[in-house]
Amino acid sequence: MAVGVALFLAAVLLFLPIVHHAYVFDDEAHIAGNAVVLRGLEWDGFRWAFKTLAGTSWHPLTWLSYMAEIELFGPAPGPQHAAGLLLHAANAVLLMVALVRMSGAFWRSALVAALFALHPLHVESVAFAAMRKDVLYAFFWMIALLAYVRYSRRPGPANYGLVVGVYALALMSKPMAVTLPLVLLVLDGWPLGRLSAGRPVDLRPRLYEKAPLLALSGAVGVLTIIGGVQTEVLVSLETLPLAMRLKNVPVSYLMYLVKTVWPSGLAVYYPFPPGGPPVWAWVSATGLLTVFTAIAFRERRRRPWLLAGWAWYLLTLVPVIGFLPIGFFALADRYVYVPLIGIFVIVAWGGRELLLGLRRGTMAGVAVCALLLALLTAASRVQVGYWKDAVTLFGHALEVTEGNWLAHYGVAQALGKAGDSEAAEEHYRMAITLNPGYKEARNNLGVLLAGRGDLEGALIQFREALRFRPRAADLHANLALTLEKLGRTAEAEAAYRKSLEFAPNDAAVRAALERLLHVGPAD
Repeated sequence: MAVGVALFLAAVLLFLPIVHHAYVFDDEAHIAGNAVVLRGLEWDGFRWAFKTLAGTSWHPLTWLSYMAEIELFGPAPGPQHAAGLLLHAANAVLLMVALVRMSGAFWRSALVAALFALHPLHVESVAFAAMRKDVLYAFFWMIALLAYVRYSRRPGPANYGLVVGVYALALMSKPMAVTLPLVLLVLDGWPLGRLSAGRPVDLRPRLYEKAPLLALSGAVGVLTIIGGVQTEVLVSLETLPLAMRLKNVPVSYLMYLVKTVWPSGLAVYYPFPPGGPPVWAWVSATGLLTVFTAIAFRERRRRPWLLAGWAWYLLTLVPVIGFLPIGFFALADRYVYVPLIGIFVIVAWGGRELLLGLRRGTMAGVAVCALLLALLTAASRVQVGYWKDAVTLFGHALEVTEGNWLAHYGVAQALGKAGDSEAAEEHYRMAITLNPGYKEARNNLGVLLAGRGDLEGALIQFREALRFRPRAADLHANLALTLEKLGRTAEAEAAYRKSLEFAPNDAAVRAALERLLHVGPAD
């Protein structure tokens, strides 16, 4: 009890500064600028949450959590950040309890939970309000683990139904939970010991047992892909060829491990290298991952925790490792929020074995763990500070990465809102230079130029953006308004109609078209 309370408080104190932080970047689309969310808990909003694929995926519970906090506390960022902070602290405690019940190893489980609570790679998932889906799906993931332990010891429809129900809640928080059934299969081997002792091990009974869970995973996976296609967030094969994606997979797996061991130079966005990873990088990464996997498999009987932890890490990253990329980036810190638990298990169990092998006592182990956690806490506190506002966040990303067009875009947005349009334009143009097809940068630059009266310059940006995103309704609408202001009524009408073709329910665009047809061009 005391350790759980201490763990919870440590996580809260580490992340407490975020309650004073501003909204940044995607927080605008998810919360601060989302008209439906800002209305709080309403029946129409409830239906919208379950129907929409906005925000790159289907996650109705995440939307509802935003709405609930706005209903109770208003739209200020503080309560939204506080909710994410409390969920993260609760996740650490739930993880510790689940591991203790599965393995019976209290202090090793506590170390895993402490690493989870304090590691710098987890700052993004907690400090970024738009990533509520991470801490929320993890919350239900941990409860599902507890429910599964209960079911494994007392099988029955009621206990199994609880597992299925909680798993459904995890999926409704973030589709990345789709790998949980496979993780449960791994846990059947160790530490639960539910797999057949025969050689070879017969997995069929345990796979049949998880059929309902796998069916839910499949359904949500298909829905996520459909949503990605409809919302155009999935990067096309023309933009990012399959060969380049496959080369990046082993590099990403390895880079996450490197950042886990040495969490330096962390950024909100890591740009995909032009031309993909160099040959030496993906060849050496593939070789190292193969060696790690072979060792874990070879040691599966003497050190079953090694294979279980490694399999947890590999499996849980599959949905976001780059086969179906959402966005043109190489990796993202938020993606390892749950996957790193597998690595932390290896550290805790392997560290104990190492200390015993070196004949070091309990005090030596306590000292090493205390030093490790202190260093991680210090690094995380620094990382938390970068999330206080958009200029600080993306400015730091520009310092620690190269060719980071999204960081330039983030700084430009923040500077534009602050009224520094010249500096914002400079960063927008830098983003476009680095990524000519970046629709959002061109669109925002066009709006900025139009606001200054440079309508011809705005037209160039809108039209160039439409070459890359011809189905973007907002681009057609902005193009139409600019043409209307230039007095090119026929072209403006065509652009308004094109916008309505892709967003037929946009009342503002429909009203603008009716005004154009019945009143005349805007001033």
